[in-house]
Amino acid sequence: MTVEVVQAAEAASWCAFDALADAFGGLDCIERASSMLGSVACRERFDQRAVVVDGASRPSAIGVAALPLGDVVEIEVGVSVRDAAR
Repeated sequence: MTVEVVQAAEAASWCAFDALADAFGGLDCIERASSMLGSVACRERFDQRAVVVDGASRPSAIGVAALPLGDVVEIEVGVSVRDAAR
């Protein structure tokens, strides 16, 4: 399957948003993202990995031969969560 860079960047943005919203029931309790890593399923010479994961707010980017379920992008997010007592 071939995916355009713009489509893959949009997918990265949704991956990051969904990961945060699903894990915490919304974005209100998240203080800040401390780290992000984007994995992009691509060919060896694909040089626009950073453009793809830039859709998820500038994380680090790596290229991989394949991702589970045929996904084109995967985003891993580390966050700081607000204290519930605030």
